[in-house]
Amino acid sequence: MSAPGREWRQFRLLAHDSVRRLLSSVVLTRDGDPLQFAIWVTALATTPPSLYAFSQIFKYALLRRATPEVMERVVLGDRMFFVLYAMIAAALLAALTWEALVPDRTDQEIVGVLPVRPRTLAAARLTAAMTMATAFAVAINLPASVFFALVAATHPLLGSVPMVFIAHLTMTVAAALTVFLALLAVRGVVALSVSTLLASVTAGVLQLASIGAVIEALVYVPSLVPFLVRTMIAGGDEAVRIPPVWFAAAYSLMVGTSRATFAPEARVGLATFALALALTFVIHLLPSAWLARRTLASMSKGRARSASTVTRLATAVVARVPAVRAMAAFTIATVTRNRRHAFVPLGYLGAGIAIAATSLVAATIRRTVVLHEPRAYLLSLPLVLMFFAVLGLRASFRLPVEFDANWPFRVCGTRVGHAAASARATMMALIVLPLAGAAVLVSTLLGWGGEVAARLGLFELLAGLLLVEAMTFGWHGVPFGRAFAPSVASVKWRGPAMLVPLNLFAFRGADAQIAALHSVGTALIYAAVVFGVVAIVGLASRQASKQRGLVFDESTEDGCQTLGLSEAL
Repeated sequence: MSAPGREWRQFRLLAHDSVRRLLSSVVLTRDGDPLQFAIWVTALATTPPSLYAFSQIFKYALLRRATPEVMERVVLGDRMFFVLYAMIAAALLAALTWEALVPDRTDQEIVGVLPVRPRTLAAARLTAAMTMATAFAVAINLPASVFFALVAATHPLLGSVPMVFIAHLTMTVAAALTVFLALLAVRGVVALSVSTLLASVTAGVLQLASIGAVIEALVYVPSLVPFLVRTMIAGGDEAVRIPPVWFAAAYSLMVGTSRATFAPEARVGLATFALALALTFVIHLLPSAWLARRTLASMSKGRARSASTVTRLATAVVARVPAVRAMAAFTIATVTRNRRHAFVPLGYLGAGIAIAATSLVAATIRRTVVLHEPRAYLLSLPLVLMFFAVLGLRASFRLPVEFDANWPFRVCGTRVGHAAASARATMMALIVLPLAGAAVLVSTLLGWGGEVAARLGLFELLAGLLLVEAMTFGWHGVPFGRAFAPSVASVKWRGPAMLVPLNLFAFRGADAQIAALHSVGTALIYAAVVFGVVAIVGLASRQASKQRGLVFDESTEDGCQTLGLSEAL
């Protein structure tokens, strides 16, 4: 076989495997089949625009006698919503795949020794990312395109049915791919311009910011859409600087509009899409050989020493039993050193920052922000962050580092109580204690007084203890040492179900803390009640862990079931 033919065959094989790897990074598993989970995630993302498009049939039927000016703003608002939603969904997809967009040591150690050129591997990874993003964008926008095209039959100002379908699908997919390609290019620039360690840190910050921005945009979509429509109609430099306006304007031009101001906005959008596509290929393909060599050579001893120091200090504070301290050290070291496992709690923390900021932003808009004394919307901030950070760390614990390497825990007689204690100790060391200290520091800087700051620090510690005990209820696995299979049930109902405990813990908990800050007596009552609940939940949790026993293999509905006959177990 000729060299080009061999490289083409390698490219096809690697591209197919890279698609699976990207899907696995989204659903947080390397060993299970991510397809069913990915289908449910896509179906969930498809639901809002589809339902919105279907509901417009009745609205436009009632607007038959509306003036052309009113109809234009209504139609432009709907088109802007679909474009904006597609861009938000694409940004979220890119944020979830940060870790898999650049080469890692595992790739290079396995493929690097084979006669495969780095550019072939980079091209396969990039093609897989584009394939996944395109399939995702088409899947979430195709049903809405069909429904909104049918809506066009109810009113003549919407355009012809075939053209509305083509314009809707084309522009929403183009908007989504532009965002995905732009973030892909940013990730490549970060990987090229800074060191490996700084690149990982920067990528984590970008992921945190992107997820927070996505959720904030979803919350404020009803306010954003009218503003974007007014900007698009007005035209000018401001409209040219706003990405959703570009594709909504191109959408309107394809369907048919008499507004000349839409043409320059649409041209900017199409040019940006072409530029993002070209830059992404240049940034990821040209330096692929250099990136591969740097990835193999980047084993920073300084980074390992820093992580070891942090690990020793943290475990000395939160763990006294040697077995618990050893497993807690392994857990903390994994979180601080492993890019894949660190990005999981970062993603959850990004969601927490966005939700925590919502009440503060609302108070700012209403001009009712008060910082010189404790308020419920201020006390809820650390509680919301704590809730999402602990939830993300718990999700990260379920992902094995290398599942076959968990044999030391199997053969050394690891106790389920020690494994559960190590999980709780890690959550306390990495999340609860830092957030409690930050709450004390911020309240002192805001001038609330030393007594209030001390009480607030105690309240945060007690609330953190309660949250950790609840999140690890019945814990029966070694963190990062148990097989993981993605659960479709978590997409169907577990995610939305977390809104109830979030409200109780963070927002109702902030109300209780406000009441407890009034006097020493109320503070003692709050502390006694929370500590009592912690004790009850802790005893029940330990009993549930003992009844279940230590588990290493994940049981799935359609997977293999182990008999548990190993003497090590």
